[in-house]
Amino acid sequence: MKRKLCSLAILFSLIVSLVSVPAAANDKMTIDYVSLGDSLAAGVLSDKTLGDSFSDYTATYFGEMNILDSYTKAFAKAGYTTNDILTDLTTKVEVQEAIKKANVISISAGANDILKLANIDLASGMITLNPTLVPDVLKSISENYAKIISTIRTLNPDAHIFVTGYYFAFPSAPEGEMKK
Repeated sequence: MKRKLCSLAILFSLIVSLVSVPAAANDKMTIDYVSLGDSLAAGVLSDKTLGDSFSDYTATYFGEMNILDSYTKAFAKAGYTTNDILTDLTTKVEVQEAIKKANVISISAGANDILKLANIDLASGMITLNPTLVPDVLKSISENYAKIISTIRTLNPDAHIFVTGYYFAFPSAPEGEMKK
């Protein structure tokens, strides 16, 4: 939770800095915001219900400043990986059209790529991870992010892109139960 809040604070400060840049004289700056990603972008809460995400709070902030023209997190899905986002960007016309219109895009992905490596024993609550597999997954995440950003830049070279970081996905695991 602490890391999630930290990620939100960093994203929020970056977006505030974007908004504080003066617009051209007599032009009112408006924001068309698209949030892509996983459960963090979608707003999945700890009890697995859907609620407000960091992107909802960001959109609310823009709305309170009367600069929000449009907002969607419709392309953010629980369980999404970097590969899922890349696939959506390259195959779904509605995602491509939203990206073309957006001037602010946030991306939250990568944790599920790593979580696929975790083995969770529900009976014992033990979480195991083979650290020898992590470098290849991190390389894949990096390559996918490069392709995601390149695809966004091809669709919309002027959009501001904000990438949120990872968080610790097992905050309620008792200390010492995360095994290598």
